[in-house]
Amino acid sequence: DNACDVDCNECGEVRQVEGHKYDNACDVDCNECGEVRQVEDHKYDNACDVDCNECGEVRQVEDHKYDNACDAVCNECGAEREVEGHKYDDEHDAECNECGAIRDVQQPDAPSTGDATLAALAIAAIASMGAVLVLNKKH
Repeated sequence: DNACDVDCNECGEVRQVEGHKYDNACDVDCNECGEVRQVEDHKYDNACDVDCNECGEVRQVEDHKYDNACDAVCNECGAEREVEGHKYDDEHDAECNECGAIRDVQQPDAPSTGDATLAALAIAAIASMGAVLVLNKKH
């Protein structure tokens, strides 16, 4: 009946044929006779791979998936991308503006209300004002 048929329709003689011919491991239709075969699904290295390892067919896939703007490694396939790094408002900002990562930062020193130096200066200033007042009263 076709190029792949081994039995003669007239006399039943059996002939040698090379077998069905397919374009690649994923092709389901024989190029000679059109017979359809069952094949496994296309094979890809990972969820982000676009080319079938068996036949080279190209598929559409979503973009790589990252946890956030600062993540350099795709969650699906492990592909790495270049990222600028964390972004902060200034050297005292502890939280990244892009991903929320927290870093240790040195906060600027602020005088505390219980600082002994400030208290001593205040007492000295008050005492000197009192001495000036006392001196002015005697004259």
